[in-house]
Amino acid sequence: MYSKKNFYLIFISFLLIVAFSITILNTIDFFNEKSGAQFSDWLINYQSGFIRRGLIGELVYQLHIITNISLLFFLYSLVFLLYLIFFFTFYLIIKKINLQFIDILIILSPLSFIYTVMEQKVSGRKDIVYLALISIFILNIKKINFSNQKYFLIIALTITTLTHSGFIFYSFFYILLFVLINLEYTKKEILLQLIPVFISLIFIVILLTFFSYSSIESVTIICNSIKDYLPNCGTNDYIETLNWTIQENSRIAKVLWIKTGYYNFYLLAFLISFFPFLTKVFYSSIKNYNINLLSIFIFSLISTLPIYFIGVDYGRYMFLAYVSLVLIYYHLLSLKIIHTNHDPLKFIEKSRYANFLRIIFLLLYSFTFTVPHCCANQFKFLYGNVVDKFKKID
Repeated sequence: MYSKKNFYLIFISFLLIVAFSITILNTIDFFNEKSGAQFSDWLINYQSGFIRRGLIGELVYQLHIITNISLLFFLYSLVFLLYLIFFFTFYLIIKKINLQFIDILIILSPLSFIYTVMEQKVSGRKDIVYLALISIFILNIKKINFSNQKYFLIIALTITTLTHSGFIFYSFFYILLFVLINLEYTKKEILLQLIPVFISLIFIVILLTFFSYSSIESVTIICNSIKDYLPNCGTNDYIETLNWTIQENSRIAKVLWIKTGYYNFYLLAFLISFFPFLTKVFYSSIKNYNINLLSIFIFSLISTLPIYFIGVDYGRYMFLAYVSLVLIYYHLLSLKIIHTNHDPLKFIEKSRYANFLRIIFLLLYSFTFTVPHCCANQFKFLYGNVVDKFKKID
């Protein structure tokens, strides 16, 4: 007989494998059709000079030039490896936890790892670079000497930020983990270690702001370098947006994409998707320290707000923040840095209909709706296509 903990872990493990497989298939489809959103972004390189978003594209491009092997081979291999790292790390962190039903709701929130399945257009994005790197960082930072952790932090932040400049607004999640995992050191010692990190972030911002080539000519040169892989380069894809300013990007977003009730809807989506997690955080604390964990986590979410004013992919932005905090929280829980003794869903466990209630809660919360990644003002009903087919039959 399996214990409830083992059953939960087996269930989550199965879903992780399914989600990984479907996400990879989605990514292959998007790459094969040379999608303007998922595929083109990976091909941005430094052939016209230093430019935002170009680090990974330049790496793949140089490997292609040096080896004379298809650029697509390196791109497919890289993305597959990054997704494998992320999903496997998720499993390694979760398997250490004594899972309760509220943990299942948290792990299967509409914005958790199943998001790339429920909202398939999120598959294949550069988001996976950030998710894979922060996963590696979370799992390995404690293994590194305290005085050397800042170098690990600087390298991870540099790679993610030069891959996609928007990831700079997620830097606080790295810093949050660094601080919480090193609470045995004094505030002064922690701050001294973080000073080089802050300096490197300032340098990156200056680099991206004043030394990044962003013109029509730059776009043309990049397109010429990858024309064999993206014949319609610069037409309705991410490459053509390289010469957009922040102001122009915000203006276009407001004019073309943001619908009536946009902000209200995504605020509601945030509250619903984060509610079980923030509830558990509310009942959690850091051993031997008078620190309000919920306040810190909410502050980390507030630190990402600038990206919501620049772009409109609110579902994606919340997805990245949610997964980051969930992985950090459960890793700290496994290390016994965080502890919690209260189960807000204990009433379900005590009910004579416990199994029935668990199934209903899970179906309604995790497998009925999802949050659109962009440009919508209502939830996406996952069984909408099935319902439409029945309507046609009637």
